[in-house]
Amino acid sequence: MFKLSTIIGSTVLLLASCSSNTTTHTPAPLNADGVFKKFSKGVVMIESESYYKIVFSNGKTAYFNEPNADYLQLDFNEANVAAKAETHYGTGFFVGSKGLIATNFHVVAPLPQLLSDVDDISKRLPSLLLEQRDDEVQLLEHHINDYKERFATDSNFIVTNVPEAIWSTMRQKSTTTTDSTAVAVYDDEPNVLSQTALQHTIDSMVALIQTIEVQARESGSISLVTKALRVTLDASTLNEQTYSAHIHSLTRNKEVDLAIIQLDQTSIPDGAVCIDQFNVSDTTYGRPLKASEIIATTSPLFLLGYNHGPSVAKTTRGIKVQLTKGEATQESDDYRVLYSIPTLPGSSGGPVFDTLGRLVAINYCGLRVSDNFNYGIISQHLDDLLHTAPNLKVPL
Repeated sequence: MFKLSTIIGSTVLLLASCSSNTTTHTPAPLNADGVFKKFSKGVVMIESESYYKIVFSNGKTAYFNEPNADYLQLDFNEANVAAKAETHYGTGFFVGSKGLIATNFHVVAPLPQLLSDVDDISKRLPSLLLEQRDDEVQLLEHHINDYKERFATDSNFIVTNVPEAIWSTMRQKSTTTTDSTAVAVYDDEPNVLSQTALQHTIDSMVALIQTIEVQARESGSISLVTKALRVTLDASTLNEQTYSAHIHSLTRNKEVDLAIIQLDQTSIPDGAVCIDQFNVSDTTYGRPLKASEIIATTSPLFLLGYNHGPSVAKTTRGIKVQLTKGEATQESDDYRVLYSIPTLPGSSGGPVFDTLGRLVAINYCGLRVSDNFNYGIISQHLDDLLHTAPNLKVPL
């Protein structure tokens, strides 16, 4: 969960209900125990490792890990980026009979901040690449100076292997910036490279700088690469198996931090239940909010989630989902609702219910100053995502 500080076809998804229940009577109100008993077997813990891929208009590909607000570290070697992919935990819940699971976008895609706060990287690629170029030039200059000092008798290597265009960039940057940050880093770097190794490093950096300069003139599209995506069920299902999954659809709207993943087996595992009841009576437990419905201030709310991932969920009796409760502390708007439910990272993607058993929101972020000021995405947007053509394009 965030703390605020700062190939698939195009057919439209029509979900089959997980239940044949078409009851039309108004369901009895649910307390915390009722919510837990009815829905906990449908809530899963998600483990994700992923990174991003950029395909440029000239066909060249590059990769990066977590996008920074002001800096993008591209690598043209996928293996380097894949090795740095970190493991993230979150929560999800079954929303269809074919093994579909709803969660947050940031659970399956690494982000340092709210999706809505990330500037469109695809539009900023040229400037981000040139910033990376400048940093690489700065580091190259450090290596060149090291080479000149240690291997002065072979200065011809530098003259021959470093193009004039790069020298020009170095001269331009030296007149406009101070290298205090770089010096602070490089002073701790021991001169351990052999002459051959240092030559290879310099040649590699020259090639990288030249590649970056070429790609800075190209447009690019960003996609998500999933290294691993695993799902674990609550122990009450009596199913201890871990299931592999893949991305089914991603949000198109940066204000709606949602994603749909699908188990590779394309069915709900034994013991698990589906908590949604889309396309059936609107009085059924688990239905999402309609566009006309709001969550009033002081409405009691219940969240099912895996706070802090396995570090809290793992018990002597298996993986256990937690229920936390509170109330709406601000009336819901078009996208989200604020509530006093206490949460921790790992609860992102968890379903939020009211006393009518409605799925009112999907937990996604909170204020850093308190664990009791948290937000959920209004569930209507999940319904919309489920009923539109699957999308794999990253909204960055």
